[in-house]
Amino acid sequence: MAIFVTGSTGYLGSYLVAGLLTGHQDSLNLLVRAKSDHEARERLWQSLQLHFEFPEFIERLNSPSR
Repeated sequence: MAIFVTGSTGYLGSYLVAGLLTGHQDSLNLLVRAKSDHEARERLWQSLQLHFEFPEFIERLNSPSR
């Protein structure tokens, strides 16, 4: 099953995404408002850095999430 999340860079969304990244093996699709993939990754990192260390963030981002 694939999971689609909007608002993943917001306060509540970051908690939800962190929980989904650590607790589920399903594909995770995140809608992030950005002009490029690089900008989207930066916005995700800014919102998720309270929940993950950077190496773990990169590992989880490169897992089955888009």
